Amino acid sequence: AYGGEAALLDAKVTSYVEHPVPIQPPKDDPEPAPQPLKLTKKERKKMRTLRRKAKEQEKQELIKQGLMEPPKPRVKMSNLVRVLADAQAQ
Repeated sequence: AYGGEAALLDAKVTSYVEHPVPIQPPKDDPEPAPQPLKLTKKERKKMRTLRRKAKEQEKQELIKQGLMEPPKPRVKMSNLVRVLADAQAQ
């Protein structure tokens, strides 16, 4: 039984050298983007106000240029009579 195993081992031995296929080393993940600075409550409030003001300004510009129709007047209890009078006058 021992001689048979030696024959199998000899069959695997050749004069060639087998080189493994080169593989790329694992790449390090790119560093995450830096986190934005934390704003204070006052700064967040100011940024929000400026953003809303700019948005409203843009809206008014579009209305002035005629690209957007002006908003409908809001009906409140205090001006209900005037609104109804204007509606009947038209």
